[in-house]
Amino acid sequence: MSDADLAELQRLAEEAELWTIYPQFYVMREDEVCIDGMMIILERRTATNYSYSEGNAQCTLGRSQLAVAAKMMEMAGRPGLKSLLP
Repeated sequence: MSDADLAELQRLAEEAELWTIYPQFYVMREDEVCIDGMMIILERRTATNYSYSEGNAQCTLGRSQLAVAAKMMEMAGRPGLKSLLP
């Protein structure tokens, strides 16, 4: 894991406002209910706090949050897992 990878991950998390959104579960719109999909749970611990974010990859997470998950998969040496994301 390089400094560049960590900087990219931090940038993606900030763009996604990842640590400021509430956990998300399912979405119910006028004409659709999304109750299936893969849950993504992201946690972070810093010297001053603990942050938690989760959402459904297919229903509630936006592109920016999915980009954070994809970067983490890449950094873990499992870039093929990105194919599980919508």
